[in-house]
Amino acid sequence: MTQIYETDVLVAGYGIIPKLVMKDKDLTIEAKAIYAYIASYAGAGKKAYPSVDLICSDLNIGKNRFQKHRKCLIEKGYLVIEKVTNKGRFTNNLYVISQTISTTPEPNEEATAIQTPLPDFTAEAESITDLQGQENHASNNNNLNSNCLNNNNLNNKTDEDDDDQINKQEKTVQKNWQER
Repeated sequence: MTQIYETDVLVAGYGIIPKLVMKDKDLTIEAKAIYAYIASYAGAGKKAYPSVDLICSDLNIGKNRFQKHRKCLIEKGYLVIEKVTNKGRFTNNLYVISQTISTTPEPNEEATAIQTPLPDFTAEAESITDLQGQENHASNNNNLNSNCLNNNNLNNKTDEDDDDQINKQEKTVQKNWQER
């Protein structure tokens, strides 16, 4: 008789992956996988130091492929590499996950914000004790898809225009959130 064991998938650790990274159309699936892998080692922090050999082995990719896609993460500002040395000799890389990145606004982004202003999401006014027990407090902006926005403000537009409007508003919220 074969015995089956269940294992909690979080037992080996976990990390936080921002949706902005996963939605970035300029990143390849390999770059997103590398980012997710490094984030899993960072946990809730922003620094990790898995070796290149370990990353390549676990993701089943070659070093050249890894270097190519890691470079994309660095160029986009999602990842910073600090070289760690001991007595002047290189020991390992320290991967720092950037909490903010530089972006250029789309040409019509400000006009969209003026036409349909979004509420001010200020999490700074609330104390840390107010945030305890609340998950995804200010980072999950589900109000962008509310019936009020879809039905009342965009009645005369096509579904494609609705999606464009929501995407622009979501980018505005992300930009405002990053500037805080």
